[in-house]
Parts: sequence; structure tokens; C-alpha cells
Amino acid sequence: MSEAEPQAKPLPGKRSLAKRLVFAAIATAVFLVVAVICDRFIGAVSPALPSSLLFPSGSSVRHKSNEFDVSVAISDAGIRDQNYAPGTPPAGTHRIVAVGDSFTFGWGVETENAWPNIVERTLSETSTCEVLNFGFPGSSPYDYEGTVRKALEHFRPHMLVIGTLQGDDLIQLHEGQRQEKPLGKVVTQTLFPNFSRLVRGKVQREPMRSYQETFRMASQYAISAFSFEEKTRYTAISSTVRDAFEDGLLNPSLLQRAIKVPEHFSLPCEAEGAWRTTATDRLRDSLQRVLTACDSYDCRLVVAVIPDGPYVSAASGKGLQQVGYTITPDLLQTNVPDSIVTEVCKELGVPCLIQTDEFRTESRTASYYFPMDGHFNENGHKAFAGRLSAFLKSHIDKPTE
Repeated sequence: MSEAEPQAKPLPGKRSLAKRLVFAAIATAVFLVVAVICDRFIGAVSPALPSSLLFPSGSSVRHKSNEFDVSVAISDAGIRDQNYAPGTPPAGTHRIVAVGDSFTFGWGVETENAWPNIVERTLSETSTCEVLNFGFPGSSPYDYEGTVRKALEHFRPHMLVIGTLQGDDLIQLHEGQRQEKPLGKVVTQTLFPNFSRLVRGKVQREPMRSYQETFRMASQYAISAFSFEEKTRYTAISSTVRDAFEDGLLNPSLLQRAIKVPEHFSLPCEAEGAWRTTATDRLRDSLQRVLTACDSYDCRLVVAVIPDGPYVSAASGKGLQQVGYTITPDLLQTNVPDSIVTEVCKELGVPCLIQTDEFRTESRTASYYFPMDGHFNENGHKAFAGRLSAFLKSHIDKPTE
């Protein structure tokens, strides 16, 4: 029987390396714990003070076109509205947040004439109500998801209204993709939300640049990038439109889209097969994300379809035809864009308001849109807000199930 062989002893170098790795792991863990504690301390001494949520805090700029001349003032929180107290709303106050694109922002009208502000005044006639305007020009349903999270976190509303632009939001869902945050950024913002908030506020404090200056530069770039076919279409539109575009007095994305995709507004009308399936699936996924976020904050979700001019107004269609869009009579008859939204909302159990029929009837005699720009004018905001106010009040008064 052979003698047991002596066990090999770890080499001194290996023992030293193992100790260093253990020490590094412990030190890293301690550092993270201390950092998280410091972050929570920042949150305690500066509780949920919002800053530059959508725009640079406290900025102001003039927005001028050949159809309007308005001022844009940004609150301390970074939204186009007055200052509201962050955190839980005051007792007895029903707080609503409106999320959407430029139609919600109030493009072309003064702040008090944007539909969220009109809804606030209307609802406040019978009870104390706040309606915060979280509209951001050019945003899509993919962007709404992030905006919703900011609104819920900082203002804890009782109700959230998604103002989805008829047809256009479906097109953006179909053509775009959700931009997921890098994992490192997600981890950082999860572990250190208060520190991240302070850094974001610091970075975003540069004042807003003049719309006209920005638009003029964008128009020059767009023209230089046009293909031969696109330049031919561009020269075919009226000189009035071209002059406004080149002077920075017309939204460059509006005209650029008309030149590149003249049939833009017809895309949802022909939404069959794969197009409709894709748009429906992506809308469902987006609204489900928003609904999940709302549920986590005990906030009701409501969807309101904002009527887009070419689908409800012959006059609006003619105006956008001048910009270069192909406008066909069937746009004033289709219900496809609305049916996709109502189908998804019904499936998710989300209340949805459609005003298409009312706008089609009223637009025969009333002017609700800027002819060339295409956005709601003051009358359009007022009409939309009137029916939405009644719709929201019925859900405010309805007990939570």
C-alpha cells in the first residue's frame, strides 16, 4: 500500500491574487452601497424637483411663421406650461397629464389656447383640476413612453391622456423602431435616479434656439439633400411655400415629408395585410407599456385621437396640397386610422375618444386648422378641448373598478 501523497500547497502568488480579487469585490460593493445611500440622500434633501424634463428649464422663444406669431415659455420643470408642485398633487386637486406631439404642445397658438390648458379651465369650473401639458413637437408613440414615465415619476397624476395624432402616429410606428436605452444607462438611472436627474438638468439648461433660425438652417440642408426627382417636385410647388420654407417660416419636416412621400396621408387608408398588422401590433405594444407604467402609479389611462386636417377638413387638405402632399377625396371618408386605435384600446380596456365625425361636420363651415402649416388654430383647440373635457369628466366621476 503506497503512502498518501502530500497535498500541493497554493503558490504564494495565487493566494495574493485571490485576496486582491476578494478585496476588490468587497470594495466595489461597499462603494455602490455608499453611492446609492448618497443618491437617496440627494432625493431626500431635493425631493423629486423636476428640471428640464422635456425642454430647457425657464427658456423662452418666439415662434413666428407666415400664419402665426406666438411666444413659447418653458416652466421650471421643462414643459410648456405654468409651474406645478412636484410630487403628489395637493389634497382635493385632480391632476391630469396630457402627452402628445405638437398638436398637444400647442404649435402656433399661445400657451393658454392649447387644448390641455383649455381642458384645465373647463374642468376647474366645477372642481379643482390641473392639466399639465407634456406635448413635444415631432414626438412619436415611441417617445410618448419615456415622456409618460417622466410625468408619472415627477407629478404623480390621477389620469394620463395620450393625444394620438390621427393616422400620423400609426405611420411613425410602422416606419420607426423603438430606441432602447443602453444597458449601462438603464442601470445607472435605476441605481442613481436622483443623481441622474441632477446631471440631466445641468446638461439641458442651454436656452432654446429661435425656431426661425433652426428652420432656416434645416431647410438649406434639406434642399441640398434632395434627389433630382425631389428637386423637380420642390420647384413645382408655389413660390409662396418655397419662400416661407427657405426663410424659416415653415416647419421644414412638414415640407420635406411632402417632397419625399407625397402620399403620406394615404398610407393608413390603404392599411391592409402586413401594413395594418405591423401598425396594430406596435400600437398595442406601445400602449401596453404606457398602461403598465400608469398602473404602477395608480393612474388612469385615456386615449384621445386628435383629428388631422386632411382626414376631416377639405380646406385643410387644399392647404397641405399647396405644400406638396397628394390629397385624395377618400381621405375625408376613411375610418381606417380610427378603427386601428379603437381596436387596440378596446382590447386593452382603455377608454378612447374619437371626434372624427364631429370635426368633419363642423369643418364644412368652421376653420380649425392653419391652411399651410396644418396644425390646429385656436378654434381647432377649442373644439377638440370641449368634447374631451366632457369625456374626461365622465371618467373622473366614474369610480375606479
